[in-house]
Amino acid sequence: MAHAQFPNKKNKTNAKQVHLPLTAYVGLVNLPIPANASNFSIDVPISTLLATAGRGGQPVPKQTSTSHDVEGIVLTQRVIVRKTSNLEPTTVQSEEVFGLITLATGLYVITFYIINGTTGAQTQVTIPADNYNLEFAYNFALDLLPNDFAVNVLSKTFKDADNGQGKRIAEQLTIASLNTVPALTLGSIVPNTPVELVVNGVVYDTLPTSGVTAAATTVTWTAATVGFDLETTDRVVAYYNTL
Repeated sequence: MAHAQFPNKKNKTNAKQVHLPLTAYVGLVNLPIPANASNFSIDVPISTLLATAGRGGQPVPKQTSTSHDVEGIVLTQRVIVRKTSNLEPTTVQSEEVFGLITLATGLYVITFYIINGTTGAQTQVTIPADNYNLEFAYNFALDLLPNDFAVNVLSKTFKDADNGQGKRIAEQLTIASLNTVPALTLGSIVPNTPVELVVNGVVYDTLPTSGVTAAATTVTWTAATVGFDLETTDRVVAYYNTL
């Protein structure tokens, strides 16, 4: 008597794979930048860095992250710029310098900016010739996320802002209700100074069209503009200047 043949049951573990990239900062260390550099190619050092940036020294893709679900370099987040010699913020016109990475003709380049303390406008600048550490955001696949991603930051030092702009502080915030950021408790925001809201490791600034605004002790999150809801399970840290 012939026996009935049944197809093998599907492996439920393999049938549905979790794909949830996480963002972490990675750093170019001791990078020489020439005088009057503004649009400066960092394509070669990025290639070298990403060749061993993954967990256990594995390579990660040299590509642009086009959404929260795509691995790669996050071009929408600011690059932290620090002198290698003292790890202090670089300033131009008494304002802290930050970078933005763009992809130009197939090469990654960095452009340096400040937030004008009078107008609040993002202004392109050049920086002095020196060796710098540049920390930029990268969206890692979970299996390649470095095990020390949460603590492996090149610099956590802050320099008191000049011209009466107070000191830069970090405050962790607890989200108690959907899309509502609690009032800041460590001080009032100095007018015309940059505010950054870090949500689950991703930085959101208060520049126009970002969906995040801030004044005094109030930070407002507009989910429709940002693209997602701020939930009670999110980890949120605010960076701001206060006197």
